[in-house]
Amino acid sequence: MTITEVQLDHPSLVLSPTLQATPGTHIALDAQPAHVPGATVLFFTATGALDSLPAALTADPTVCDPLLVADYSDEHVYRVVVTPKALLAAQKVAELDIHLLDVESDGLGWCFRMLLPDRDALAQFKAYCDANGISFGVKTMYRKEEKQTKGGFGLTDAQRSALVLARERGYFDDPRTVSLAELAAEAGVSPSAMGRRIRRATGSLVDAALSEQPEEFP
Repeated sequence: MTITEVQLDHPSLVLSPTLQATPGTHIALDAQPAHVPGATVLFFTATGALDSLPAALTADPTVCDPLLVADYSDEHVYRVVVTPKALLAAQKVAELDIHLLDVESDGLGWCFRMLLPDRDALAQFKAYCDANGISFGVKTMYRKEEKQTKGGFGLTDAQRSALVLARERGYFDDPRTVSLAELAAEAGVSPSAMGRRIRRATGSLVDAALSEQPEEFP
């Protein structure tokens, strides 16, 4: 299986106006939009500069009805409804049977990390982007097993260190005993970078768990 990361940019991509209005905010989308009767709904997690986010969401023509569903002090979880003015690239990804692993803002637009069924699916997605004027660039591409070492679950050293620190400090406890900002400060990175490492590491662990073949019982 092939994993690729592509960088997309267009002013009408969903939530792009919010990113432009709040450059200090990092946004991570739920991988796939949810469909409810008469609407397409997105959930996302925001970190970084959060004070100006509500006003930016209200003014964003690609979404409406923003709702803060969780406030963890240093990160907020929102639900928004996608408007007809938005370009929803994630929807096209699903149509092409591409597994969307995560979507995050990266300072230049959006970074899509995807598990491809084949190279043709990526070519079709690029054709969709070209047809809609969406800037498209491949950041990295690799076969899944090339990034994995025995027992490593495909984690980079930075991702593993982030998970170990988060676990030791109680980030996964309920309730949490440490904030993302505190973890980031201890690791010497930004909160958005720390959050990205934890999310990607968690995603890799989930992928590894789901790809395991069940044992056959006699």
